Amino acid sequence: MRRLFLAVLAASLLVSSPRPLSGQVPRLTLTREIGCESCAGLTQFSTILDLSVDEAGRVMVLVGDAPMLRLFAEDGAPIWGRGTRGSGPGEFQRPIRAVAGPAGVQVVDMGLRRVTRLDGDGEPAGSSPIRGFPVAVAAAGRTGTFYLLIDDFRGGLTLERWTPGRPAPERHPLPPPSAPRNAGEIVFPALAASEGGIAVARDGNRYLIERLAPAGGAVGPPLARDLPNPQRSPEEIAALERRTARAAARARSERGGRAGPAPSLGDPSRKAQIAIDGLRFDDRGRLWVKTMRGAEGSTVFDLFSPAGAFLGELEIDGAVGAFSPAGAWLAVAVETSDGFPVVRRYRVADDGGR
Repeated sequence: MRRLFLAVLAASLLVSSPRPLSGQVPRLTLTREIGCESCAGLTQFSTILDLSVDEAGRVMVLVGDAPMLRLFAEDGAPIWGRGTRGSGPGEFQRPIRAVAGPAGVQVVDMGLRRVTRLDGDGEPAGSSPIRGFPVAVAAAGRTGTFYLLIDDFRGGLTLERWTPGRPAPERHPLPPPSAPRNAGEIVFPALAASEGGIAVARDGNRYLIERLAPAGGAVGPPLARDLPNPQRSPEEIAALERRTARAAARARSERGGRAGPAPSLGDPSRKAQIAIDGLRFDDRGRLWVKTMRGAEGSTVFDLFSPAGAFLGELEIDGAVGAFSPAGAWLAVAVETSDGFPVVRRYRVADDGGR
């Protein structure tokens, strides 16, 4: 398996500077903005942790303050808000992802190490424990199925497939990486899922995205681009050092207080290629890659076709955090010029639809 994986990787590097396919990048039209500093109630956000949009244009937002899960109609009007901080049914400590499906919503909570299930009205409907440390989460469209990427802190990653109605997830160890992780280096994997496959970037510092079957086996050459890493400003370096210290503290907690290797920033002036949690599939099977190449106040996405062809770049105003493509929509979380978080929803139009 390792020899096969390395052979596939070598083949991908021969085409690591793909040319975009003309006319294949969609056009975006801003249709709705939800949230403002003077808003009251559910439309005022603190920190936006995750969001998702459905085919009807409804947007579900996961935030850091109560109610922590909020659903908005196509016109931006609040439908309901649920979830307070705590450990009881329907309560959360450190939620990181909300996964919508036909039967309701599932919330992945890192603090309580569990998956909380809610019905279509946001009422508690049960929970399941998470075994291990999830470093990435991906929803397979709006089927209710989602994937966790579990890190054993020794270089191994396991893919867990959580299917509605099953008491426990399916577990599939990933093939070993092409190069071992440097001791003590903190990396942030990214994960995307669709009904047909998985995309994994083990290390956002490298532009290398593996394409896997739902059971974890490679299905084609990785996606790669030969680009220089963008550079980080002094202010961004200081913020990175603070985040790294927090990540090291969480890792020590997972090891039962054992110190482990000292974390390494590598070259702190160099940005990653792929943003944290920066992969999503849309309903057409295209892969959206949120990069770190944007200028001040903008975000650059790379798009790949379902077959892995590079389609081109798409730039959006604002520093995008969470994002979700679905149907004819793209929803993104950004901060306004005065630092207030809002949700923007765009209509996605492809050239073929002109």
